[in-house]
Amino acid sequence: MKVNAGIQRMVMVGFGVLFMVHLMACLWFLVAKLNDFDDQCWVVKSEIMDKTAPYQYLTSVYWALQTLTTVGYGDIHAYSV
Repeated sequence: MKVNAGIQRMVMVGFGVLFMVHLMACLWFLVAKLNDFDDQCWVVKSEIMDKTAPYQYLTSVYWALQTLTTVGYGDIHAYSV
């Protein structure tokens, strides 16, 4: 099956971006977990500590996608200042 090289490249870039978003989201949550979810942690500040795991993952993915593709919305912070 022949696929146009441009389409193939576009699909590969799309998968690469999705992989990077997944990796960033998991690492961002891992850093919070390794710090035992202290009071200044984004998980506590965003009030998602008691939410389900899929909700926490989607919140992390939202942050990672906005950070990697734009300058971010700024509604989720790693730490409050």
